[in-house]
Amino acid sequence: MFFYVQHLLGTGHLKRALLINKAMHDMGLDVYLVSGGPPSSREPGGEHFIQLPPLRASNHKFEQLIDASGKEIDAIWKENRCQLLLEHFARLKPHIVITESFPFGRRQLRFELIPLLQATLEATPRPLVLCSVRDIVQQRPEHRMAESTALITRFFDAVMVHGDPELIRFEDSFPRVNEIGQRLHYTGYISPPASNSAADTSGRGEVLISTGGGAVGDKLLRTALKAHSASRLKNETWHFLIGPNTPQPTAQLLYAHQSQRILVEPNRDDFLTLLRNCTVTVSQAGYNTIADILQTGARAVVVPFEGDGETEQQQRAQKLQELRVALVLREKQLSVSALAKAVDRCATQPAAVNTRFNLNGATETARFVRDSWQRHVAQDGDK
Repeated sequence: MFFYVQHLLGTGHLKRALLINKAMHDMGLDVYLVSGGPPSSREPGGEHFIQLPPLRASNHKFEQLIDASGKEIDAIWKENRCQLLLEHFARLKPHIVITESFPFGRRQLRFELIPLLQATLEATPRPLVLCSVRDIVQQRPEHRMAESTALITRFFDAVMVHGDPELIRFEDSFPRVNEIGQRLHYTGYISPPASNSAADTSGRGEVLISTGGGAVGDKLLRTALKAHSASRLKNETWHFLIGPNTPQPTAQLLYAHQSQRILVEPNRDDFLTLLRNCTVTVSQAGYNTIADILQTGARAVVVPFEGDGETEQQQRAQKLQELRVALVLREKQLSVSALAKAVDRCATQPAAVNTRFNLNGATETARFVRDSWQRHVAQDGDK
């Protein structure tokens, strides 16, 4: 059984893809992971990993797509990559095609994803086609939502929402859910299981500051560095984790201030252990970070990114605050004094232990894919 997954990989998307990939393998499924983003040391490698000619966005607003050399891609470049993707599809003859975010996001990749989806309609037998999407999508104009709905109706058998409606309903960010009908399925949040080993004390007593990949966390990191001396927890270790996309001047500034109480290092694989043991964590409200906070029950100060019309993190943070899962500080309120006070207040609150939200998303995604394929085969056999 072959599964064909198309991803434009960023740091967060890669993490989820690898967790889903592992869960599928654990169920005995054969997964081909296709990456359209820049190569990463965390990629699985091997014949089951397919790297397309990499592209990336020139900035966080995805206004322009550029190749590995930083050159804007043109129509010929797009056509060549599209043909390569279609060749892989024809060679593998996958039973299932899964797109990451599209058509709710990744609109810039229409040049290759629409032809891929069209190829699924023309294939015999027709593969099952699924969309993998986060709990919240960026708010779009009405015509863009209508376009996404039309593409789901035309090409997709199901939409897998990696969230829990008890925390966030998909219709809160995509109001046209009723037009998708029975295609929508919640899998739960995707986060690696947290270790409960009391022997590992890494991060105990620390204030842990992280911004995921770091592309839009510049102001938060710089403010947290100054808030250290203004906080009642200034005698504790403030542990800064630097993402691969953190602006170089900010990374250099943080490293220059390393001391007995300020620890700076790149993102770590044992992030969940650090979260579980820290006194307070300070972060933005990206999907992976929030899923990990829910997994560990860490006391959290959350500063959602809201620049350039972004709404996803703000919506997620608002729900967390309503449910008393995190203390939220809006970007417009962010200052040295406000952050220091938020950290001090958060440290006095009891740690939250999640008992209500589904955090088994990777396993449930794999199970849903397997069961959907079995139903798909049975329905084809009845025709």
